[in-house]
Amino acid sequence: RHHVIPDGAERLQRYKSIAHGIFAKYIKTNSDLEINISYALRKKYTELMADEKVWLDGTESTLADLSRLFQDCYMEIFFLMQQTFTRFQASEKFEKVNSVLTV
Repeated sequence: RHHVIPDGAERLQRYKSIAHGIFAKYIKTNSDLEINISYALRKKYTELMADEKVWLDGTESTLADLSRLFQDCYMEIFFLMQQTFTRFQASEKFEKVNSVLTV
């Protein structure tokens, strides 16, 4: 007797695998493209996803959960970018760039 996984479950597993790939590429400590996020946030994702098998097979998730999975990262990075841009706007370099662009 063959066990057939429904399409929804297959899709969920595929999305969880993609999410793990994002974790491994951008969030995992010392990854090649490691993003700048807080220790607490990195720890949260590491505890959730470091063991790929547990993440894929033992962690209950819905498509809605996965769609929001990295929202904390987005928000933290966006906040850091806002701070950086605010500092840039107060700099002489910004004045130079602005004067060239507003001719």
